[in-house]
Amino acid sequence: MRPINRRMFLGMMASAAGMATLHPVVTRRTLWAAAIPGIDAREFAMQIPGASVIAQVGTFLPGGPIPTKFPAFIQPGAVLDPLRILVGARSNFGAPLASGVGQAGAFLSMDPRGSDILSVPPTFASSGTQASALGGRVQMYSANSPLWRNGINNKSAFTAQYTGVSNPLGLSNNNAFGRLWPANAPFGPSGVGSSSILDPNGLPLQTPPNALIGGVYVGSVTNRDHVTSPSQSQVIPGALSTGAVGTAFLGPSPDGTGKAVFAVVTADGAIVQEHTLKGLDGLAPVGTVQPLLGRSWDQPNQGIEPRLGVLMNPYATTPHGLSPQLFVSEPFKNTIAVVNLVVFGPPNS
Repeated sequence: MRPINRRMFLGMMASAAGMATLHPVVTRRTLWAAAIPGIDAREFAMQIPGASVIAQVGTFLPGGPIPTKFPAFIQPGAVLDPLRILVGARSNFGAPLASGVGQAGAFLSMDPRGSDILSVPPTFASSGTQASALGGRVQMYSANSPLWRNGINNKSAFTAQYTGVSNPLGLSNNNAFGRLWPANAPFGPSGVGSSSILDPNGLPLQTPPNALIGGVYVGSVTNRDHVTSPSQSQVIPGALSTGAVGTAFLGPSPDGTGKAVFAVVTADGAIVQEHTLKGLDGLAPVGTVQPLLGRSWDQPNQGIEPRLGVLMNPYATTPHGLSPQLFVSEPFKNTIAVVNLVVFGPPNS
């Protein structure tokens, strides 16, 4: 057994709708982790350059936009078959690279059923579409390629030239009433980050609540004060100033709109919140989470981009009553940052 420190941000108050924030009061306590006796796991795929985030697709609830508008994409064997696995990679697998908007990167949809190990062909997606290989067990979902630019669906978006995937390091699925949200470090950890909302065809959101965002948030250009009309100031400062290294679905906004809100953690240790209608606000300042800037894994994994895990617990009992919590791993410290979220104040105050 070994000690694992957990950082408790007990005074952090922030609204998923983008309200005000109080200064955090930080306390620390030590937890003990017991050894894990064993994990029932197996290798099912290889030849995935820079493999990063991995998540099962899962079942989209009936009545949501994907089952209603895109039913063909969730059928058995389709790209969003609930049993398939989505895997982020730092490769376009042959698809042409979109110029000027960051590094190559893609999400693959893979079928883990079967006893064999899938060896992903390095250029199977050279057509630039949702190509497939190995009898359909490997499919391209989306990549940093011209076919998937935000401007295809959203010509007036401030981020029209960007794609929804570029060096992806995070993913959260809104299986309740939404779509897939990748988080990216298109220009590496120290460059501006991006976060996106993708339809099942891999394109950024076709019918966005805010046409100036479309389906892709980048840097500060999709901040609330830039994309609301009439212009509304950010209520908590923040931006995707560095690479996005983790993300989690917070839920429907409590401001009365019911629009989805996501939290995104950046490489400098800040957390932002993204509202599909009102744009991006801050949530917690730089250094709230142990930063990943300048960090690298030990040999032989230095070439793999550092990232972290983000988990939302909507039913946490905190000193402030029942309120959601974000758990954010700090991989180079063996610690977990716990951020309590409390909704207060009128909308847009």
